[in-house]
Order: sequence, then C-alpha cells, then structure tokens
Amino acid sequence: MCQLRSPASRPGFVLAAALLLPLACGGTEGTRLARGGELVPPVELLLIDPLGRRTGVDRRTNLTLQEIPGSSYTAESIGDDVSGAPGPQTKIIDVRNPPGGEYRLRVIGLRSRVYHLQVTAHDRELNPSSVEFTDVKVDALGEHVYVIRYRPEPGSRVDVRRGAE
Repeated sequence: MCQLRSPASRPGFVLAAALLLPLACGGTEGTRLARGGELVPPVELLLIDPLGRRTGVDRRTNLTLQEIPGSSYTAESIGDDVSGAPGPQTKIIDVRNPPGGEYRLRVIGLRSRVYHLQVTAHDRELNPSSVEFTDVKVDALGEHVYVIRYRPEPGSRVDVRRGAE
C-alpha cells in the first residue's frame, strides 16, 4: 500500500489523515481523489499528550491549538502539474522528540465520508515504524479515538489502536 508523504526522518511521530486512495506503488506513488472529488479531508485532528496538552483543532472552540512542545498541525497538498488545480489536502500533526507514553488522537468528522490515517514514528536511531487505517467511515460530527503508544528507545515500534468513542 502507498504511504502518505511524511516529513524527513527524526525522532518522534507524524500523524496524517487524508481523503485519498492509493493508485499504485511501483516506481512512483500516486493518489486520486476519493468519492465526490472533494479536496479537503472530512476530518480534523486533535492529539492529546500524556500530560493533557493538545495540538490540532479543538472541536468545542474551533481553535487550532499547539500546546505540545515541538509539535505542529498543518494541511498540505500538491497541485496538478498539468491544470494547476489544487490537489487533495492532507492534515498532518508532527511531533518532534516527544517523550514516550500514551497519546490520544481524536479524529473529528466534518461530514460523512471515508478517511485514511497513517501514524509513522521514528525511534532515537531513526528506525521507522508505521501503522495505517484505511477506508475508515466517519459520520458528520462523529469522533473516532485512537490510542498511540510511543517509545523512543531503539527498536521500539509504534502501537496504535482504535479506542472507545
């Protein structure tokens, strides 16, 4: 399966949610718009660290938060080379050098659609590990909760499980 594009390797982890479907993973990676040609993912993300600090969009206040040290919340897309039209958007939370522990990710539905979620982590020696959830249906105003267990020790693998909503 094709992987969502992620920033350069460094200790920490990257969360990416997109309204994308993979095309092929041969020599090149490609994506196509999913269901209805919408360019914006049907979700917002909110990550909560072991100390209760948050990065992402708070559903109650609609504010974008960046309380977790070394974190960022962005949206990126790549435009069509031929037409110049904007490409599909991916929402990304990037956390650099986080402490090990249990994190909670809230995926908040903006409308009823399907999303893909990828969590990629790197340990202190920059060994990557990744977990993907594909074709996940979310309802408008629905919320999915994922538990992310991250350890920076060399050889550790990120553990991601869908929790209770």
